[in-house]
Order: sequence, then structure tokens, then C-alpha cells
Amino acid sequence: MENYKDRINTLLLVATLVATVTYTAGFTMPGGYNNSDPNQGMATMLNKSKFQIFVISNTIAVYSPMIVAVSLIWAQLGDLNLILTSLRLALPLLRLALSMMSLAFKAGVYLAVSKLTWLANVVLIMPLEVIAKMRKNDLSK
Repeated sequence: MENYKDRINTLLLVATLVATVTYTAGFTMPGGYNNSDPNQGMATMLNKSKFQIFVISNTIAVYSPMIVAVSLIWAQLGDLNLILTSLRLALPLLRLALSMMSLAFKAGVYLAVSKLTWLANVVLIMPLEVIAKMRKNDLSK
């Protein structure tokens, strides 16, 4: 039971950090907000596809760890069945949240550097290379 408690607390900490970071990113939108009257308060990059990817992935990355946190708080009640069910729910959702947080970051940075084409392309390609190398290392074990 103690082993599960440590795992739950660690996952709860990670979920809280992911929710906090992505919640903050939702208010500090790439490009900022319009100050002119007809569109006041609207995001300046609202019609760009990468911005829409940012918003969707960041939204998923906010709500997934919130669900994880609630389920892991319930798991602390001590019922073994509840613990196992919470972990089965929490792990895939936390994996999804981390992936979406990464995608939101990539889309946000792309938007910030999109005027410099070579740098924007590096931002898009570099994470794919890192993932490919990680998978290659995992498969070789």
C-alpha cells in the first residue's frame, strides 16, 4: 500500500504542475490580444492554423491533468480497488496531457518565429528527430 501512496503522490505532483503550466499558457496566448474596438480582447492570431492547434492541444493539456488530480485525490481514500482504478485512468490521461503540452509548446514557438522560415521549420522538425531517436533507443533494448 505504501508503494501505491508514493506513486499516487508523484503522479499528483506531475499532474498539478502540468495543469498549472498549461493553465497559465492559456492566458498568455501567442501573439497577445487585440486592443482595437471591434475585436478587443480577441487573440491576434485567431485565424492561423498553428494557433488553433495551440488552443486545442493546450485545452486538452489543461483538462486531462485536472481529471487525473481528482481521481488521484479519490485514490488517497485507501481503497485498493479505487487506487488501481485511479491509476488505470491517470496514467494514460497524464501521458496525453504531456503530449498535448509538448504540442502546444511547439505550436506556440512556431507562431512566435514563423516570419523566419528556416527557424520555424527547425521548430517543427527537431522534436520529430528527438522522438525518432528515443524510439530507436527503446527498440534496441
